[in-house]
This record gives sequence, structure tokens and C-alpha cells, in this order.
Amino acid sequence: MGKNISGVGIDPNITGRAGMPGLQNFAPVHVKAMIVTDLTEESHGNGIGVGLADVITRHLYDKIDWTATYQNVITSAFLDRGKTPLVAASPRAAFDIALRYCGHIPAGRERVVRIVDTLQLDTMQVSQAVADDLRDSAQFSMDGGATQLFASSGDLLPL
Repeated sequence: MGKNISGVGIDPNITGRAGMPGLQNFAPVHVKAMIVTDLTEESHGNGIGVGLADVITRHLYDKIDWTATYQNVITSAFLDRGKTPLVAASPRAAFDIALRYCGHIPAGRERVVRIVDTLQLDTMQVSQAVADDLRDSAQFSMDGGATQLFASSGDLLPL
């Protein structure tokens, strides 16, 4: 996430989350649980939009300049965008929290989409359940098969 990605840090047109009281989230996008793991250097610590996530990593949390973030949030008057989500020790821990939040999902039916950020949508990693839905779509091409998300350390593997 970052100010150079979107003025909101995370583009609500992509995630479907507006973070504006009284305004429903944008359809047709429905994200049950969203994890954010990093903040761009270009943001200089301004973590506006962090409140749109459900879970963030300690790595991201430690990069946030809360004074700059709160100034931006107050100026925008959308306080939800500056709320602190749950903070997890690693991307893997964040994923486990988010998955549990989604309720019981049979193994192999998890619907997961991983993107670099909301500006870079040309490459993404999806779970098998999502791949099955997209397989016959003319809008998407599939490269490769299932890959691991995480290293043994709990960090995300390169996308």
C-alpha cells in the first residue's frame, strides 16, 4: 500500500472497500478478509488506508509514521481509513488470521487472490478455487500451476 499507489493508500475501486461511513462498499467486489504486508518507501510513512485492511504485518505497522497518517486521515475526514487492524508477526500469521475470519472453508475451496498492489493487476497469484472459475475466461491467461505462498520463515515468496 502507499500514497503513490492511491490517494487512499489502497485503491477502493479494486478492493471494493471505501472506508467511508454511510457509503456502502463498492459492488461487485466483495473481499471478506484483506491482508496488507508492506508500505511503499514513496509514502514516507504515511499509512492512510491502513484501516481498510483486516490484518497487517508487524513489518508494515513499524513503517507507519502515525503523525503523518493521522494528519492525512483527519484532513480527509474519513477516520476509518486510519484505524489500526490486527497486527500479525508475519505474512503467514496474517494469512492464518484472515482465513480463520472467513469461517469454515473446506480445504481446497479457499478463494485467495494475491496482488502486488492495487495498481499492478497484470500478475496475480490465485488459489485453485479461483483458478477453476477463471480457467475458461477470455479476460485471463493462466501461467503455471499451483505454487507456494510462503517460505518456511512465514514470509511471502516472490510473486
